[in-house]
Amino acid sequence: MRLVIAGDFLFPEGSASASRIRHMAKGLAQLGHDAYVVTTVPQKASCNMESNIWHTLEGYYYYVAGPTISSRSGQSYVGKIKEYYSAFRRGLYSGISCIEELNEKKKVDVLIGYSYRYFCMHQLINYCRKRGILVVRDVVEWFDPAYFRMGRLNPLYWDREFNMHLSLPKSDGIIAISRFIAEWFSARKMKVIRIPAIIDPDLFTVNCKKKTDYCNDVFQLTYLGGMIERDGPILMMKAVNEVLKSGLQIFFNIIGSEGNEGAALKAKQYAETKPLLKKQMKFWGRVPQQKLIEMLSCSDALVFTRLDSRDAKATFPTRLPEYLMTGKPVITSRVSDIAEYLVDDKEAVIVTPNSSNALAEGIRKLVKMPDRGEKIGVEGMKKCKQYFDYRIRCKDISDFIEDLLHNY
Repeated sequence: MRLVIAGDFLFPEGSASASRIRHMAKGLAQLGHDAYVVTTVPQKASCNMESNIWHTLEGYYYYVAGPTISSRSGQSYVGKIKEYYSAFRRGLYSGISCIEELNEKKKVDVLIGYSYRYFCMHQLINYCRKRGILVVRDVVEWFDPAYFRMGRLNPLYWDREFNMHLSLPKSDGIIAISRFIAEWFSARKMKVIRIPAIIDPDLFTVNCKKKTDYCNDVFQLTYLGGMIERDGPILMMKAVNEVLKSGLQIFFNIIGSEGNEGAALKAKQYAETKPLLKKQMKFWGRVPQQKLIEMLSCSDALVFTRLDSRDAKATFPTRLPEYLMTGKPVITSRVSDIAEYLVDDKEAVIVTPNSSNALAEGIRKLVKMPDRGEKIGVEGMKKCKQYFDYRIRCKDISDFIEDLLHNY
C-alpha cells in the first residue's frame, strides 16, 4: 500500500515527533509499503533544508512544504501568532498540492495525520475524504490549559481542543501513544491501536570510554531534555539538594537546556539559592551527538520525571526508551503507562510523581547499591528492546491499517 505521513512537525530532525515519524516511515518501508512524509510546518530561516522537492531517507521519501519564516524583533505576541498561522496556512496548501500531485501519479491509499492542530488538519482530512483516501491519526498528546500562555484565553488551546473533539473523531482509525488516549477514543466507538514510543535499538550500539575529564568517582546523575514544566525541573532540583544534604556525593548534569527561559530558568534560579546544589550541578545546553553519547555513557544513572497531570497521562515519554538503551539505570515517575512496561527495582526505579522526597529516595537507593544499579540498567535495556523496537511496532501498525483498508 502507499502511505503518506503528513502534518505540522519538524523533519527529519529537531523533535521527538521527528524521531517517531522517521522510525514509523522506515519500518513501514521495510515491510514493503511505499512511504512518504510531508511536513507543512514553517521552517526557521536558519534551517538549511531545501523545500518543495522530494528527499530520500532510509527507504522512504519526504517533502518539506512549510515556508521559511524569521522572527521580527519587537513584534507583539498576538502579531507572532497571526504571522505563524499565516505561514501554517501557506504550508498546508503547499502540502495538499504535493499530496494531490502524488495521488494523481500514484494512488495514495492511506494518510497518517500527525498534528495537534484543528487548523492544520481539517482541510487535509476533507481533501482525503473527497478522494477516498483512508485517514488514520497518530495521537501522542493532549495538552492541559496550563501548558499555554494565558491558559484557556489562548487561541492555541482551543485549536487543540477542536482537534481532539471535532477533527480526530472524523478519522477512520487512531494510533494512540497511551492507554489514556486509547480508552478515550475507544469509548467513542473508534478503531484504535496503542503504539507507545518507537525507537531503533541499532542506533545505540556505540561504545564509549567509561570516564572523561569531567567525570570522577562522584555519582553522575544526568537529565536529558528541555526541562519543560511537566518534567518537574524544580522537583528535580529539590530532590538532588535533599540527597546532597544527606551527605551523599552526586553531580547533576542537565543536557539540552541552558536554563535561560521558562521552567528551566526557574529551576536554575532555585539552584542559585542552594550552595550545595549550585556547586554540584551544571547546565550543559545542547552538545554534539558524540559528546552526548559520551556523557550518557559516563553517567551512573539517568533521571526522567513527570508530574502527574492529564498532560502526562495522555502522552508517553519518548525520551524514556532512549534512556533505557544506554544500559544505565533510569529513575522515572509512576505516570502514564510506564509501570505497565517496566517493573520497579528490576528494570527501572519508579517513584511517586510530584514528590521530591520520593525522587530523592530513589536517587539514594541507586547510590547505595553495590553495583550502583548496573543490573537494573541492563534489564531495562532488555525490556526496551522487547517493547519499543520499531520493527515490532511498525508491523502492528501495518496490520492495523491493512485491516482498516479491508473494511473501508
